[in-house]
Amino acid sequence: MALTGHEGFILRTTDKGTTFQEVLNVPVRFFIDWDGGNSTRVYAGGSPNGGTAQVFVSRDLGISWSSITGELAPRIVFRVGADHHRVGVAYAATDDGVYRFYGGGLPICLDTRAGIDNLQLWPNACPAVLSPGPVIPGDAIAFDLAALVKTSTHVDLGEVECLVDGGDIALATVDPPEPAPGHALGLLLRLAGSTDYGFSSDGLPRQASFGDCP
Repeated sequence: MALTGHEGFILRTTDKGTTFQEVLNVPVRFFIDWDGGNSTRVYAGGSPNGGTAQVFVSRDLGISWSSITGELAPRIVFRVGADHHRVGVAYAATDDGVYRFYGGGLPICLDTRAGIDNLQLWPNACPAVLSPGPVIPGDAIAFDLAALVKTSTHVDLGEVECLVDGGDIALATVDPPEPAPGHALGLLLRLAGSTDYGFSSDGLPRQASFGDCP
């Protein structure tokens, strides 16, 4: 099975190129790359000449596609590439720097009704109301668990990546933590208007590095 990106469409073949089927038709010049950790997932995106970007993800070997354009809409995309070592991570080179997609194309609901220390992540976007009450709005960050530093006044998360503002993990400007192979990224939610990300078990506030997140 193979996919080919063209000016305005993507073709798919399952018989070594004997026949092709059109699986996506959008007026951009397509660049394609497979997810490094999930062989069924593929990213595609680009821009028309002088136009705006469109980026997509397929989770079924290129049969169907979902838009993950997000913040890239006003940008010009010159290339799309997947991270070949980390699952669900892709990059887009644009006229305004490099953007990274974190989440593998799946929106995530951040349920904080029980407090930040009991945060729950649910697949798909949050419904308007989760019984018995709404999800608390805020933003989320990813950070390298191995980079935590505890000081006398707070727990420093080190370099963080700002992921969301309101619920779904999507494309964001790149200022990412880069954990060594085998290290995990942590996720934290910050309530709207808050200046830190809750407290550790000993009561110290958990803070991101200065200037990493708005």
